[in-house]
Amino acid sequence: MNENAHSRILRLIMQYVKDHRCPFYESFLRINKIACILPEGFSAERPTFVNEQDRIDLLIEGKGYAIIIENKVYDAVDQDRQLERYLDSCIGRGFPTDRLYALYLTLDGSKEVSSYSLTEKAKEVLGVTNESTGRFVEINFHDDILPWLREAITLCKGEDDACIKAALIQYADYVSEMYGETENSLKYKMGITELLAKNDIRTIASFTEHIDAANRLSTELVQRRDKKCEFIAMRFISFPLKEYCEKRGISLLYEKYSFSHVSIRMSLHGKERSFFCLDTENDGRIFYGISNFNVADKETLSEEALLRFKNAGYTDNDWWPAWRHLDSSSRRFERPASVDFWEISVMDKSFANFVIDAYEEVEKILNL
Repeated sequence: MNENAHSRILRLIMQYVKDHRCPFYESFLRINKIACILPEGFSAERPTFVNEQDRIDLLIEGKGYAIIIENKVYDAVDQDRQLERYLDSCIGRGFPTDRLYALYLTLDGSKEVSSYSLTEKAKEVLGVTNESTGRFVEINFHDDILPWLREAITLCKGEDDACIKAALIQYADYVSEMYGETENSLKYKMGITELLAKNDIRTIASFTEHIDAANRLSTELVQRRDKKCEFIAMRFISFPLKEYCEKRGISLLYEKYSFSHVSIRMSLHGKERSFFCLDTENDGRIFYGISNFNVADKETLSEEALLRFKNAGYTDNDWWPAWRHLDSSSRRFERPASVDFWEISVMDKSFANFVIDAYEEVEKILNL
């Protein structure tokens, strides 16, 4: 939704009538920040609610008073003399200056009204001084609108309010999602709050103590997970590869496994200074090809072999005469740092078979 859609929904909620009253508008005026700028005994009655009157996002016109709501939920830039022009519009329609109110509505309160919108003239009309905000206040969806919506839901009683209650629930949920505060996340926060209280985690010292303990536990869990992955790899990757190498008369030169890293080196017939290698890049992706033992004493490929590798989608650099990333048919093996990789692709031996296929692909291009 854009800002105009939010303004229309707010209008529809506020103008809802029950028993000749606007109950949600009345509860809106009870929002603490708004109540503080209203005079004692302020009478809400049943005003008129209008969107886009003289470009005002939401204008509330009551008996002898007007409330301007400027909606900046998505941080739209203030326009020159924006609030001043809105106030002039209301004055031009006969509202007394001391009965004009302006609400500046933002997403979370981080955006503040600019001096070229709330001009010196606008401040004078609204009674804003260095000591007082007068009849102007900044409110936001997170701290003011969302709690108001949740309170409004509780005001809905009986079947007559079923439709408006459903609308309020949906809109409150939409606003909650703008902050990642869905029902599940709220339940999570409540659970964390209860857990902290149960363990008497209230002071800075207790928070620090438990953070240190959690960090130690996290480090231990990471190490144990890597050990578990290594154990699985030795059974479902290393063992099949050793059997394959023995049948082919080649050597499994090196292997190293952890949750996020796989590295395998296998000898190639006729190659003394290079080997087949499958490794993991810094970004977590697996790649494979031919690698040199030593870049200073590298084994170069013939022009014909380099061309064949290039045509097959390989590239080259000093350490790697030929290497490539996985193609689309092998994407499920591309990043080892996942549960599915270790508990499915490795344990059903499909990754070991992929390594063998990759080795034979390199071997075939080399014409060995």
